[in-house]
Amino acid sequence: MADNEVQQDSRFLVKGAGDVFGLQPAVISLRGRTVTLSPLDPVGPAPLGLAPVSPSEGWSIATVARSAPFAMEGVNRWELAHELHRTLGAQGGATGLVVEPDLRQNMPIWRKPEEAPALAPPIVEAWHLGSDFSQLQNARTAVPDAAQRRVIVAHLDTGYDPAHALAPHNIQKALERNFEDEDPNLRNSAVEPAHAGALVRNFGHGTGTLGILAGGMVPTVHSPNPGHGVALGGAPSVTVVPIRVANFVAQFWSSSIAAGLNHARRIGAHVVTMSLGGLPSSAWADAVNACYEAGIVVVAAAGNNFSGLPVRDMVWPARFRRVIGVCGIMKNQKPYVDLGGKMEGNFGPPSAMDTAMAAYTPEIPWAMIGTGNQVDQDGAGTSSATPQVAAAAALWIAQNFDDWMRLGEGWQRVEAVRAALYGSAHPGARTFLGRGVLQAAAALDVGLAQADQLRMEERDTASFAFLRALTGFGAAADPRDAMYRTEATQVATHSAALRQLMPDPDATGTADIRKFAETLLDAEEMSKDLRQWLWGLAGRRFVQGGGPSPGPGTPAVAPAVAAPAQPPAAAPALHVTPARDIPSVRRVRVFATDPAQALELERFDLATATIAIPWDETIQPGPIGEYVEVVDVDPSSGRFYRPVDLSDGNIMAQDGLAPSLDDPRFHQQMTYSVAMRVVDRFERALGRRVLWQAEYEYWRNPLETPSPQSAASSETPPEVANKAKLEDLTSVEREGIERGFVRRLRIYPHAIRGRNAYYSPQKVALLFGYFRGLRPMPENTQPQVGDMVFTCLSFDVIAHETTHAVLDGINRRLREATNPDVLAFHEALADIVALFERFSLMDLLRREITKAKGRLGATRLGELAREFGQAMGYGRALRDAINQDPKKFNYITATEAHDRGAVLVAAVFDAFIHIYERRIGPLTALLPLPQGSRPIHPTAVEMLANEARKAAEHVLTICLRAIDYMPPVDIRFSDFLRALITADMEVEPDDVHGYRVAFIEAFRRRYIFADNIKATSVDSLRWRAPDEQIEGFSSIIRSLDLRWDRSADRLDVYASSRLAASKLHDWINKLDPEKARILGVERAKGEKFEVSSVRTIQRVTPAGRIHRDVILMITQRRTIPNAEGDGNILFRSGSTIIVSADDASRAPIRYIVRKSANSEARQARTRAFLARVDDGRDLYFHESDRSGDREPFAMLHAHG
Repeated sequence: MADNEVQQDSRFLVKGAGDVFGLQPAVISLRGRTVTLSPLDPVGPAPLGLAPVSPSEGWSIATVARSAPFAMEGVNRWELAHELHRTLGAQGGATGLVVEPDLRQNMPIWRKPEEAPALAPPIVEAWHLGSDFSQLQNARTAVPDAAQRRVIVAHLDTGYDPAHALAPHNIQKALERNFEDEDPNLRNSAVEPAHAGALVRNFGHGTGTLGILAGGMVPTVHSPNPGHGVALGGAPSVTVVPIRVANFVAQFWSSSIAAGLNHARRIGAHVVTMSLGGLPSSAWADAVNACYEAGIVVVAAAGNNFSGLPVRDMVWPARFRRVIGVCGIMKNQKPYVDLGGKMEGNFGPPSAMDTAMAAYTPEIPWAMIGTGNQVDQDGAGTSSATPQVAAAAALWIAQNFDDWMRLGEGWQRVEAVRAALYGSAHPGARTFLGRGVLQAAAALDVGLAQADQLRMEERDTASFAFLRALTGFGAAADPRDAMYRTEATQVATHSAALRQLMPDPDATGTADIRKFAETLLDAEEMSKDLRQWLWGLAGRRFVQGGGPSPGPGTPAVAPAVAAPAQPPAAAPALHVTPARDIPSVRRVRVFATDPAQALELERFDLATATIAIPWDETIQPGPIGEYVEVVDVDPSSGRFYRPVDLSDGNIMAQDGLAPSLDDPRFHQQMTYSVAMRVVDRFERALGRRVLWQAEYEYWRNPLETPSPQSAASSETPPEVANKAKLEDLTSVEREGIERGFVRRLRIYPHAIRGRNAYYSPQKVALLFGYFRGLRPMPENTQPQVGDMVFTCLSFDVIAHETTHAVLDGINRRLREATNPDVLAFHEALADIVALFERFSLMDLLRREITKAKGRLGATRLGELAREFGQAMGYGRALRDAINQDPKKFNYITATEAHDRGAVLVAAVFDAFIHIYERRIGPLTALLPLPQGSRPIHPTAVEMLANEARKAAEHVLTICLRAIDYMPPVDIRFSDFLRALITADMEVEPDDVHGYRVAFIEAFRRRYIFADNIKATSVDSLRWRAPDEQIEGFSSIIRSLDLRWDRSADRLDVYASSRLAASKLHDWINKLDPEKARILGVERAKGEKFEVSSVRTIQRVTPAGRIHRDVILMITQRRTIPNAEGDGNILFRSGSTIIVSADDASRAPIRYIVRKSANSEARQARTRAFLARVDDGRDLYFHESDRSGDREPFAMLHAHG
């Protein structure tokens, strides 16, 4: 080490020393060595009139002069920081004194191998700017150069090469700063010094990232001549201020980053971009908070790793919630992860992804330092993605500059930019892409949010949230606690054991402090002070979800922990107070009928209802819960609406906001509540947790759909498939198998200005429209525009679309239209759920029964989306087929998806009516239903309403359970009938009320018959067990590590299902082809197959017995000639296998429901159907490039 080079443990960051010494350099002694304190960034003139950093809030650098490093004495650098804190504290006068090591950090970056410069500039492809990627080319074209120049972007990096042809042309050299080099003559220059040697030692990280941000013209394939081509920079005309904070291999001091951020604030920057990061620092947190409150948008790289080393989680400052963290997505639209030893991008933990998004990398054009004009295609890492997001932020600010600057608070300016970027981002796998993929042009279409719609992010600190909750805040808090928390967070960041224990520390409750303390105390690299602090914390009592609970006679705020001479031999017992009672439900108000009925005198008092939905302890404003995230942005107006907070005490006290047509927050409440009610209905019926459609989500292009060739089987490397349990997987294997999990369904209450509402499989989201309806007018008169209709306020529409999403999560093949029944079934089940959910609204049910005098068929409960249909010009409800004559409107006569679906709805409702009438038979014998004008007795109304509710709940539950007993592909209504019968017989062997007969009769009345049944009966319609069991099948089923508990984490449920599918695929693949054929798998010619899903069923019979089954879904595909014989079509086959998990030793396979690959009749039907539809166009919706195919439900719902 050179004499003038400062060593790692000889520098410290000190906050509050200015209270003692002022801002002038000061000298004190530490262990007999001289310590010089100097301001972190000496304050010069503030160019834009901004106030300089005051001594009381400023940071200083403490530099220790010595001949031998402290590390050689066995002293931990944090121990020195604590000792320096005590030394400075003894000086007196300091308040809030904090000391931390000034770490020399580096961010993993890709280093280009040594090579000689080329003689001519290479031809590169600036693909990342295109409309299919970041959209920066279109965005920058839309913003004039003059507008771009008004925006100042501070670029914190290794410096830059001013002689390179791609250097931005609007660099403010007078504002440059250098916080890396000690030479005072270089203080005002951010130029990266030239180094002897090859390019590998002179990487030019800053030159490369600056080119991506605002670089000039780069030759391309289409314009190969120098000076021509396309501008590389995403925002080539913005004003750039380079700030050198790292050396040529991206090593930096923590103090340099903090100083750079402070300088950006002093010069009045609007955006900061930094493709660097590392361990957290309190100085960074203060600088970020100051930037945020000054209105500066900070964009930082999530970090890079090589097979998980040094860390896979996002680094700081990208992990701060007031910063936009940038992850990576590749050119093939896969997340920039799991690259087999190559550099890849960091992501997570889940809570950090709330403020992260993704941009494109690698293979980005990269300006090569010291070459004059050389550009290669080797820009990689999240370093290359970060300037793209910063450029998009700058362009949005430039377009909205004057109005943006008029926002009253600085933080509002930051949140306005983030709202535009997040709201316009293309959603993808949130685990890896956060809020979505950058869409710069789409962001420009998002207008400036109103100030009252913006929410201030909490202040960032350099420690995990639950550690802050342990020690509390306030004037009485010991400032040393902040140091302990920061050190603990730094140590925990590199602890693999702790990452496994607490995958998301910021989402961890204080009840886990004992586990945290015990695990962290195993770390070797820790100060004695921190060890003593952790022992002290372990001796306190903690309340679930709260801070420390002092024992009797102790003060409200625990004093600083005294340092014992030696750590105790064993951890003291941790006494956890009983957890508080958590409610099981949350009560909220909704529109029970369509809002127009609130203006009908006869019904206005029943227009609203209070419903109970599952309690979610984690709910956040939005609402954002475990299953659902409401995102209220109106793309047509560019407005973002303030999110409702259902946990607000005032809102909870009144059972949610009052129903309102005008309050967007109620719209959010309504969509969330009804959606969660549907989710709960499915979970109770199926006995497992609901998962959203996520298969292949982790790799497919979020903007397009995959090709047939890219749809891989569920084959998994043997080393993973052979693992018995999730706990046996390594962290890399676990992350690989969890890939694709979608935590939340997004709901956009005001997504469409038009007559539609639909579920989007591409976005895994519900999109609701609004439009001007038609006024009720006399017949034969010209329609007139009426009131605004919000589809998000229709109980039926919300329930309908949520059902589409849940059903798609169960089996995505149910939207592959291979016969007329497939999409009709999707529509019908969605209507069935919406219809029968109404029977749980007792006030509405009583009123309808009173009006109909007990005869439910005469009520309007059977109508769906009534207001929506009338507003579009239809006098009757959009899907009302219940009262139509089955001889005229039936399975044979109805061919359109809605019509055929309505036939199925009518059949189920008909069965319900007969079940209801049979149930109330004994009641009506005692209390006959009145005739003529005589009213029905109130007691009879109550009894009939209870019977109607029970019958409706039973019918709906049977319909939902039947989903698990249907074939995986090419479903028909007759399959649904057999699944209904089988599912009900499994739970209720004795059909006392004749449910099964009622279903069969109702289906036959509408000409829905089962195929290949010699004589129709209840028993003959039940699916059959195989004639032969397969040896060893019970053992493989018992070995599956499945999650049966409905309280299990949904990510564990998803991961265990994928692991089980991999194990079963591996096992079946080794079977003799004849044995495999029993399971519906054709392997005689080595055909591939897919174990699409492994699901659990857990049900309680009326006798109190628990049934536990495992559902396997296996699919295959082949090509067959089309009807014309001039091409091929895809033909799918497969089977659903129901296996007992309770008595697997005796006939474990209960049912196999097949769609044979060799059925010539089915092949002929498929050919004929595809030939009729759209001139034979392939309707495999996930495999076509047509927009309607990517969004089948949008097309289905476009006309109702």
